[in-house]
Amino acid sequence: QQQQHQQHRRSRRESSNRRSHHHQQQSTRFQRGDVIELYNTASTDIQIIFPSLVKDHDRTKPPTEGYRITKTTDGKEVSNIPDRQMHLYQPYGVGSEALCNIGEFKPARPIIVRCTVLGYEAAAKRGAMVLQGMYEVKVHATKANEEYETNLPVWKLQRRYQAAV
Repeated sequence: QQQQHQQHRRSRRESSNRRSHHHQQQSTRFQRGDVIELYNTASTDIQIIFPSLVKDHDRTKPPTEGYRITKTTDGKEVSNIPDRQMHLYQPYGVGSEALCNIGEFKPARPIIVRCTVLGYEAAAKRGAMVLQGMYEVKVHATKANEEYETNLPVWKLQRRYQAAV
């Protein structure tokens, strides 16, 4: 019986080691400089998603396991973001409908218009350089502008996301 008890203790220890290893993997899923999109797959609301930059793992408020990120739309920092709402940036496919910011970054006057992706030239696969990638887009006509084609950097494109119900 004692042998059985030791075996049980050992297997329990191994499973707790496995668990903590898995937890470590989970908590460092994103690295400083990763370009991500924030959205909640559990919500059925329409969410507007844009690229954000991972700043660091936010250890200032334990037991939270969140991240600090910088939004590319306005440069503001947001903290305590759970990694389940963070998704590595995936370039938009040709023909995708997107929202293009044709305004200037400074002064921050976003002008968001509907656009269609015509092409994408990547600057990098991962890391902050992803933001330097360029999209060729067709900006849809609005009251203020005719339809036209232009090139915009990754951080100027946003998209609508709605979780599959």
